[in-house]
Amino acid sequence: MSRSFDPDAIVWPEMRHPFRIHVRGLDTSVGSDGRASVYAAIRSLLSRRSPRGCAQGGCGLCAVRLIAGEVVLLGPMSASKLAVGGPDPARVLACRIASASDLVIELGESLLRLSGRPVGASDIEKQ
Repeated sequence: MSRSFDPDAIVWPEMRHPFRIHVRGLDTSVGSDGRASVYAAIRSLLSRRSPRGCAQGGCGLCAVRLIAGEVVLLGPMSASKLAVGGPDPARVLACRIASASDLVIELGESLLRLSGRPVGASDIEKQ
């Protein structure tokens, strides 16, 4: 049986993850397809104990600071979780956003702990 060649069926490597999410402080980046949440994309940087439960914008565990880039809102975020540590318009919940461009983010205290990186006083002050 002969099959015809379908160029649209090829998944080119550079198209699987068209966006990069650079995590400031960890000096690393991960790929993002722009469909999954930023939290799903950065989970590989976290310890195996990283929770999977909430992902609905209510617990605040995945709080990050958006330093640069454009995002798409995937759903509502808990205002009380965004206000922890004082008002910061750059604070978002990674489970409720997807990348729409390359991003630069800083992990919140909870995610820093899960990354295995020691959390110092200067990290907590940024929160």
